[in-house]
Amino acid sequence: MIHFFIGTKAQFIKMAPVMVDLDGRNVPYRYVDSGQHAELTSVLRKTFGIRHPDVYLHQGSDITTIFSAMKWTLKLILMTLFTKGKIRREIFAGHK
Repeated sequence: MIHFFIGTKAQFIKMAPVMVDLDGRNVPYRYVDSGQHAELTSVLRKTFGIRHPDVYLHQGSDITTIFSAMKWTLKLILMTLFTKGKIRREIFAGHK
């Protein structure tokens, strides 16, 4: 299974043609959005015709400040520590 973990605008723009091609060929893949630029990637998804992510690691406003980045990182660390592999299960969804 192919997994795309996209966090920045540049990553999204580089991977969009590949994702569109895979969709056109009906090749399955998992799309994980870090949510770092949630508002912008929402617009880019519409522009490029990309489907919604399978997993959002952050939903809400863009992570644009050091404080919001620290908050996002702390949230992921806490989720990892206290949910016993929830992130892994969500991202890989039964794939080993």
